[in-house]
Parts: sequence; C-alpha cells; structure tokens
Amino acid sequence: MRRGLVRMGDVASSVAKRAVTLADLQVETPVALLFWMGETVLGMILVAAYDEQDAERAMAVRNRDGQVDAAYTSLFREFLTYMMESPSHITGCTHLLFVAKSIERAGDHATNVAENICYIVRGRLPSEERAKGDLSSFTVVERQ
Repeated sequence: MRRGLVRMGDVASSVAKRAVTLADLQVETPVALLFWMGETVLGMILVAAYDEQDAERAMAVRNRDGQVDAAYTSLFREFLTYMMESPSHITGCTHLLFVAKSIERAGDHATNVAENICYIVRGRLPSEERAKGDLSSFTVVERQ
C-alpha cells in the first residue's frame, strides 16, 4: 500500500511542475472536466489513504476509476481537436494532456490501494474485473 501512496505523491509532483508552466502559457481551453477528474481522484486518494477499515468505501473508490478513465479519454479527444484547430494550442494542450494522464494514473494507484484495503478487511481481492474506461490508445481524431 505504501508504494501506491508514494506513486500518488510522485504524480502530484509532476502535476505541480506542469501547473507552473501552464500558468505562464495562459492556456485558453475548457478544463472543467480536468478539474472534475482532479477533484474525483483527490477524493479517491483521501478514502484510500485514511479509511483502511471500510471495504465498502474502498470498493466505491475502485468503482470510480472507470469514470475517471472515461473522462481522460474524453479529454484526450478534446485536446487533440484543439491542437488540430490551431497550432498555437499545441504546447498548452500537450501539457494539459500530461496533467490529465497523471491524474488518471493517480486514480489507478488509489484504486490499487483500495483493492489492498478490501484484501486486508475481507481476506480476498474483489472478484469482479476492474472497469477499464481509458480508450485513448484507440482514439483517432480526423481532421474535417
């Protein structure tokens, strides 16, 4: 479990570094979904880190991961579209894509911690397959 928490800290550090760059760039793209991802994953981390005796809450963290993955896929497509519309968006959107991927990975780490909590409390890992909503590897945006 400690490894997952350390990895989440590494991800937070990466996001913070890019935030400084993004502030200097003054990126003008809609980022509401990115903020939603960040807030959702933060909530997942808080439960995973502090509620080690509640398997039900840990399972709720695990179940949110699919939503975070789907949001990442949506942002991936959206940022690609912005970059195609104007070369001036490429730098900012690239940094935002890295931030979004970092947040998505933090959600994965929180989910791993949540699964460990389930194991500690119940003596077994969840039997059902974890939802996988990150389809960015298969996403293609065509220029219109």
